[in-house]
Amino acid sequence: MKPLKRLMDENKLSQEQLSKILYDCLKYYLSEEELEIFILEYYMKKEEKINKRLQV
Repeated sequence: MKPLKRLMDENKLSQEQLSKILYDCLKYYLSEEELEIFILEYYMKKEEKINKRLQV
């Protein structure tokens, strides 16, 4: 089982709750600029994956 999925299941967390926890952790360790870059890169990679699937 994937670690985040297991964390959600074991602690009965919703996707929104887990997202908030992860965001707070990242915000603690990264500057605002680094956090913004991290989020943008995440969504760019996600978009690339979606585009690849649509091309097949």
